[in-house]
Amino acid sequence: MKNFVNCEIAVLAVTAVLVLGGCGDDESFSPVSKGRDYDYVYTSAKDLSKTPCNEMRKNREAVIGRDKDRYECRFDYQDSVYIWVGYSDTLTAEGREYHRTESSSSSSRTKTNVEARLKEKGEQFNPDIDYGTMTDPRDGKAYRTVVVNGLTWMAENLNYADNEVGESLCINDEENLCELYGRLYSRDATMNSSSCEYRAMCDYLTSELIQGVCPDGWRLPTVEEAEGLVNLEDGVSRSLMSAKSWGSDTMTVKPGTDDYGLSFVAAGFFSQGSVNPEKNGFNDLGEAAFMWVAQLSGNRRQYYFLIRGWDSTAVVNNYYDHEVYNSVRCVKGAGSVPGSWSVSSSSVQSSSSMSSSSSSELFDWTLPKETYLNPEIDYDTIIDSRDGKVYKTVKIGEQTWMAENLNFDPGQGGPDGAKYDWSWCYNNEPQNCDVAGRLYTWAAAIDSVKLANDADNPLVCGMGKSGTFWTTVQGICPEGWHLPSTREWSDLKDAVGGLPGKNLKSQTGWNGDGNGTNITGFSAIPAGWRHNGIFGNNGIIAYFWGSYGSYENKAEYMELFAHPDSWEVYYLEKDYGFSVRCIKDEVLPASSSSSSSQSSSSVKSSSSFSSSSVKSSSSVNSSSSVSSSSRIKQANAEPLLENAGDQFNPDIDYGTLIDERDGKTYKTVEVGNAVWMAENLNYAGNEIGESVCFNDEDRFCEFYGRLYSRDAAMNSTDCAFLSGCNLGSAPVQGICPDGWHIPTNKEGQALANFAGKLALPLRSAKGWETEFTPGTDEYGLSFLGSGSFSSNIGFHSFGKYEHLWLYFASTSQYYLGVNGSTNEAEVWVYGSHEIYSSVRCVKD
Repeated sequence: MKNFVNCEIAVLAVTAVLVLGGCGDDESFSPVSKGRDYDYVYTSAKDLSKTPCNEMRKNREAVIGRDKDRYECRFDYQDSVYIWVGYSDTLTAEGREYHRTESSSSSSRTKTNVEARLKEKGEQFNPDIDYGTMTDPRDGKAYRTVVVNGLTWMAENLNYADNEVGESLCINDEENLCELYGRLYSRDATMNSSSCEYRAMCDYLTSELIQGVCPDGWRLPTVEEAEGLVNLEDGVSRSLMSAKSWGSDTMTVKPGTDDYGLSFVAAGFFSQGSVNPEKNGFNDLGEAAFMWVAQLSGNRRQYYFLIRGWDSTAVVNNYYDHEVYNSVRCVKGAGSVPGSWSVSSSSVQSSSSMSSSSSSELFDWTLPKETYLNPEIDYDTIIDSRDGKVYKTVKIGEQTWMAENLNFDPGQGGPDGAKYDWSWCYNNEPQNCDVAGRLYTWAAAIDSVKLANDADNPLVCGMGKSGTFWTTVQGICPEGWHLPSTREWSDLKDAVGGLPGKNLKSQTGWNGDGNGTNITGFSAIPAGWRHNGIFGNNGIIAYFWGSYGSYENKAEYMELFAHPDSWEVYYLEKDYGFSVRCIKDEVLPASSSSSSSQSSSSVKSSSSFSSSSVKSSSSVNSSSSVSSSSRIKQANAEPLLENAGDQFNPDIDYGTLIDERDGKTYKTVEVGNAVWMAENLNYAGNEIGESVCFNDEDRFCEFYGRLYSRDAAMNSTDCAFLSGCNLGSAPVQGICPDGWHIPTNKEGQALANFAGKLALPLRSAKGWETEFTPGTDEYGLSFLGSGSFSSNIGFHSFGKYEHLWLYFASTSQYYLGVNGSTNEAEVWVYGSHEIYSSVRCVKD
């Protein structure tokens, strides 16, 4: 499958990746790059021509001169030539400056030649199908329609260009190609809501029936309806594919039979923001079809229906890594879901998943539980006094965890004496509990100790109930153990380091090549879930309940995937059946607020609470009610102040901004296509919300700037904690001076991508804990470890990370995190507690 590469986009990622290489003095600068992490090193562009860029050297790296101008050997698909791609220029193999043979206003997007496909316009339909027609009243365009599974579907991709939200484009940015392929839409354009931008929670939605960008009377297909197409031919796609438009220069695709008249064409997709330059630009034209499906309420993942030409399969997937633009097909009618499709929307496979049906067993339930432990680990054991069961335990960092899933049966119980099941063995087979423990609802995980002894005791924290715990919660765990908190999940991730998912997963039992290293001894096994009577995802995903569940119907859980090898912390309905891992009670010193510096704010959360459960801004207690005298301070923060004013890169030519409101002066710097403040805002005159200096001491503000509540940063009471913060289209000025604005999520993500999602190129060499590698401050942004304030643990993580507020129309709090301990730079979302973060403004 060919992915066409755009050189200009590729440069950003390449530059960021190369920042770490080539350290040391320049005395031995020569064409030999021993120990410098470069393939070739030259003193001039002329010398570079001695090593021509060609197929053999594709993706090899080189630097020129003492300033180490960076280049990479890449193939330019538009002009079919190998060139050395640099930060601001490109060179031929002979060292000459390279110019494209054609210029285009959209030169930042990778193109490919598809003109030959235009002759197939009108020929992609099945001549044996009696199509209907519909006309979009907005622009007068006519579309063929066809009835499949009780729904009326558009039989061609939407080509409506006047969307007011988000972006839509034609392949190669050429309007004539939209006549055959339709337009490719960003997620927010598809959903017709800025709340659904890439990485947003999309939590304005209360229903899966969403009109989005479709005409009146039409809507986006739901996940179930897309799964209905998958099930038409058991996932074989040729009956859905048109006989035209499939196949490319590098791939032969067998034409479709188009049995149902849906006539899917291989429009591919467009992507941007990937650290991997191979994924940026237009992809998979002639090789795949991607169709958006209605976004699940409160979810950051991008859901789509995919037809793959290379293996003739159709699947419903979701994607998270970078922003994608897909085709849109609209549907009409209530539809019907036959019983054979009994897969709920919440059970949609991730792109790593194979099947969520209990009929397909990917996990070997016949092997004993000891099979999944690490034989190199010397485990301890505990005995659950309630039933005598023995569990292995392991210490990871400062925490002690059960190394097996809990298998305690709380029996039956419920309010008003009702009897109902609330924990299960997978597929209701008792022997499966012996291997993977039980699957519990969140009510069982939290309330089981009470309810197991008193069936008349009403549920405290089950569905429809909310409960917030600021201390450890024993729940269903044995005496002396408790359910993990948000912070403890985060501490575990920090303690594991590297690839936390892979290091926590067992060495066997995971589908495909998804097994882990299990170097921690945690031994997570993919026990799957249970929901609405259906068991699924065994062999694919491990789910573990946590103790946080202050929203009526959703609670926090941690999940590990087979593919991709990821770790995520999310919220989901409390009536799911998930595994439980207990953690040993620990007593933290009362004065040790700094010990909690690995805060829960570093967790990639997906706080999927619905808008109906969100408090209005008027009902949210202002953080200012927490007086400075009662706030927990972080000890030993003063030593870093000795670097005050010395955090900037002396090799950067900074600009200057004067805030006319108070006369303060800030350095500025241009990075990519944006001009950023190079130091944190220190404006104290906010009239909305609260802003504070770290530890409530003014001297910290002079160097690190102020920490702002979200409503203060956005300058709106609509952005108080747990409020929707929908201020309309970005940008939003917020607390910034005139002519500047709070960075958007896309600007934050673009900056993270520019740095290869690495913190070192963004961090100052000063102002961070001395245990961390000093930042290289490659772009002059000079980020500092300004820490944060959280309503649950006070001031924390000073010298360890920096959080910058981003504008998102969402109940959750979005920020760009620059982490000194993990060297990550990424956009994060947090919803559990109110946080105060730094502000960096971007020029309008």
